[in-house]
Amino acid sequence: MNLYLSSYGLGNASEKLPQLIKGGAKIAVIANACDSKNMQNRSEKVEKELLELCMLGLQPEELDLRKFYEDKLTRSDLAQYDGFWVRGGNVFNLRRSMAKSGFDKLITGLITDGKFYGGYSAGVCVLSNTLEGIELCDPTDDLPNGMSPEVIWDGLGILDYSVAPHYQSDHPESAMIDEVVEYFKEHNMPYKTMHDGDVIVISDTNEEFIS
Repeated sequence: MNLYLSSYGLGNASEKLPQLIKGGAKIAVIANACDSKNMQNRSEKVEKELLELCMLGLQPEELDLRKFYEDKLTRSDLAQYDGFWVRGGNVFNLRRSMAKSGFDKLITGLITDGKFYGGYSAGVCVLSNTLEGIELCDPTDDLPNGMSPEVIWDGLGILDYSVAPHYQSDHPESAMIDEVVEYFKEHNMPYKTMHDGDVIVISDTNEEFIS
């Protein structure tokens, strides 16, 4: 696996990110955590992600999972990319989009086969076995138009621990994250806290925490 997991944005180790991408530099940017009934400035948020990745010498383009709600993604659709960058927002809406597009059925195998996966906040939380506890921070009912209200509590199961991003950071969700951490403790859940700027880099069998 080649993972670059940040609490917020690119974090404090962005120079390591391109090194994890094997075979090229074409990156699919997934911003569906931004989808909500009160969606604002989505295009600006996507452009910001594209620009920052371009500045690292990569070739990013948006992969909007909403386009695949009817005709599901196939492995060949994703094989053209050397990696995936999944930005933050609402983890429950991100998880719904991954399920409705079929992305969730494909990404684990692609990561196992060496495709790069990076992201921050919701894009990291979704990798855990469960999303339980994150509802204390992200509302489960802030739904985009046409999205099923059913909550998917299962994460992608790529990480064997839950993640609490923005922990004790200068971020508007930081106080709520304290409640998330208490939930993890009370339910004896394995977890890691991440201050904004912190990055977890996973390459093959090595895992490095960078603050």
